[in-house]
Amino acid sequence: MELDYTALRFWLMVAQWIVTLGIGIYVWIDRRSSDSQEQINALRTANGALEKTVIRLEGEVRSLPARTELAEIHGRITDVSLSQQSMQGQLQQMNSTLGMIQEYLLHRGGHS
Repeated sequence: MELDYTALRFWLMVAQWIVTLGIGIYVWIDRRSSDSQEQINALRTANGALEKTVIRLEGEVRSLPARTELAEIHGRITDVSLSQQSMQGQLQQMNSTLGMIQEYLLHRGGHS
């Protein structure tokens, strides 16, 4: 029995091509998996940062005054504003009175 080297060479090339194709498919699948893992890790990192931000914001929101407390604060600010307006009017009256006293002393009161 004589070996046909041409046929043997052909089948070895076909086998080599199939192995190379198999390796290429394996690398392609492995790379997709690796890329997916990198994306998942990036999303986990971003999610962790967002969780920290949400926890911090929840803590800050807890320390904010409630609606009833805001209403009380608003009432106090209104009272202070009214008091300030009243004092401003009184100071204007005092300024006017002092101006009249000064006019009197400068023009009429100095003749004694």
